[in-house]
Amino acid sequence: MPAGGLTAKVSSDLLSQIIPVSLAKPKFFSPTKFGYVAGVNRTSRLGVTPEFDVAQIDALYDTEAYAKRIRDRMISLVVQEGWGIVSRNDAAREYIKQRVRMMEISMGKGTGANIYPFSRLIDEISQDLITYHNVVLIKSRLRNDVKVSLPSTSIFKRLAGVNASGPVTGYWPVHLDFMTPTVDGNGRLISWTYEVPGAPPVTFSANDVIHFALTPTRGEIFGKPPALNALDDVKALREFEEDTLQVMARHITPLILMKIGLPQPGLYGRLDEVATLREEIANMPLQGWFACTERLSAESVLQTSGITDQFNFLKYFRNRTLSGLLGDPFIVGDISDMNNSVADQARLETYVWIKFYQRAVATVIADFIFNEWLREDNWNIMNTDVIVNFQFKEIDFDNKIKHENHVIQKFAGNVATLDEVRTDMGIDPLQDSEQKGLFSNLIKIPEIKAAHPPGATGAGAPKTKTNKTTANRDRPTNQYKTKGSPQKGRK
Repeated sequence: MPAGGLTAKVSSDLLSQIIPVSLAKPKFFSPTKFGYVAGVNRTSRLGVTPEFDVAQIDALYDTEAYAKRIRDRMISLVVQEGWGIVSRNDAAREYIKQRVRMMEISMGKGTGANIYPFSRLIDEISQDLITYHNVVLIKSRLRNDVKVSLPSTSIFKRLAGVNASGPVTGYWPVHLDFMTPTVDGNGRLISWTYEVPGAPPVTFSANDVIHFALTPTRGEIFGKPPALNALDDVKALREFEEDTLQVMARHITPLILMKIGLPQPGLYGRLDEVATLREEIANMPLQGWFACTERLSAESVLQTSGITDQFNFLKYFRNRTLSGLLGDPFIVGDISDMNNSVADQARLETYVWIKFYQRAVATVIADFIFNEWLREDNWNIMNTDVIVNFQFKEIDFDNKIKHENHVIQKFAGNVATLDEVRTDMGIDPLQDSEQKGLFSNLIKIPEIKAAHPPGATGAGAPKTKTNKTTANRDRPTNQYKTKGSPQKGRK
């Protein structure tokens, strides 16, 4: 759990004041189009924004094996190595962890469970961003108009909502198809309407909804799902697979051509022999055989060149489909045509997309959720020392090890400072008071002092270390002799 070890006392009176939000997705819904909201002034350069059917995207991931496998694999890779809540300010970090725990308990009550894990919210945000390139969260708040008796230890005792609203108690992911934004004539977002068939619409102010879009087109509110460009490719692939199966079924059993007779006088074949052979073959068991003279020959008639060409085209359409779905043979588990170098490159390409989505998820959580929590407790978010970040752990260990070794070598070669090295490795620089915990200060220096106490002379005295590397470069030494550098003396 992200807030493991933390305890938070929540009174029943407090939880009873949380605004109930019913967001259960019905079994049926009317597919709506999403794009830019009609009625907004737009330039003629943008023209009419294309409309995209959300139901088509849902149907793709419900029925297409490649699409579902790629999406599920990418979601698992996003959270595979875990995550953490980091900040330079320990008090701010502990406050955010406590708010996380409070949200887990309050949202758990809203779903009828004991707890709503924060990790589940991360998974749902990741799924929506990967599937739709959009995520919509509705906030639930503690009501300001109701007086409740809160324990003195309650964190909500001192909180004040942002923009005259109550403190946030939960963030509820909702399906993109149920949300409709309302904007004014200048394209500024005013409110959101949540609507499902069979229920009256509910309107939320823009302050009560978080919407984050990935790579939206200029002038549009929503991002475009990556699978949109692959819909036609998926259809073409499945149609071509069906045609290939029909061709294979037609040619899987070879056609046997039987010849009777030889092109020599007196050895020509006769029609009565053909009729007899036809009858024998018709009555022959499936595993049967017969013996014949040299006047009878058989050969297989099989079209193989066309089938081979079809398999090449099938492979082309498959790769095209995987590319449109942001996948590759590696992510669907097919590395039969890859050597180690190609497989490593495919893995790195996958990690590029994973890190892209990790950055988007971290932005939603840190900038939209954590920052609002900090403001509710009167933290100055303009001070970078109190900012609390959400950080995923590295998933590409091989490149991480190579990079860190390279950075450490720069420090050992007097090219970079310790602060620069730690910053390059994604670690905050150490304060002067923290440097005593380094290995050299904690272990190495005490060992040297213990081995060579002050005032020691003779064998116990510390030896002065010379830079043999530089000396050996200027005057190389081998098993024969020492001589000057060949570069010296040259003009």
